Amino acid sequence: MNPLAVMTSSTQRHTERIGTGATAEQKRLIAEAAAVEGRTLAAFVLAHALEAARLIGESRRAPTPGTFEVLCRIDAFADYVAEVEADSPEEAAELARDNHADYKWDQRSVQEFDARLYVTLDADGDEIERTQIGDF
Repeated sequence: MNPLAVMTSSTQRHTERIGTGATAEQKRLIAEAAAVEGRTLAAFVLAHALEAARLIGESRRAPTPGTFEVLCRIDAFADYVAEVEADSPEEAAELARDNHADYKWDQRSVQEFDARLYVTLDADGDEIERTQIGDF
């Protein structure tokens, strides 16, 4: 196991050992890549490990898509609702409009309406007006 020293300050050297547990072949490949970048083995491994750690941290903080109920009101005077996975209510309405056939639409109620309207519903089943898309 090859330990590597981690610099924590430019003026004072503090080290913590991080064991790599690399095989000889793995170490050779890493050393070659480090040489291409003009870095020491330790600096190369640390730089790439830190970048990977940042990316993993960012991906965990990134919002995950939610599922929204989107209402489709058709001129047949019927309201239909489908569950749409999206990052925002606005995107849910757009996905429903653009990919209507991809969703299972359940009849909700009958209304008088002369076109096709898509609108995302909030948790109480009320329309989120800013998400309205369609001919109305």
